[in-house]
Amino acid sequence: MSYNNKWSDRRDASGSFKPRLFLFFEVLVYVSLLLVVHYTFHMLGLTLVTLFVALYFFITSSLVRYRKVMQRQKFSKYK
Repeated sequence: MSYNNKWSDRRDASGSFKPRLFLFFEVLVYVSLLLVVHYTFHMLGLTLVTLFVALYFFITSSLVRYRKVMQRQKFSKYK
């Protein structure tokens, strides 16, 4: 499928700003979850478990998705 111009191509229309913005929002969600658990329960063990779970999801989900999007945008013919 061919596009007429750069702005019609969904892979390149927003550039690298949108994927970074979504990654930033996901980091904010993880940090806010960590802060809520820490200040609600006041338990160091539960806070550490939440930290490790958030890091696990960040590494296995958010970064993988971000890298896939950036790799897909790298092969756009309009760059």
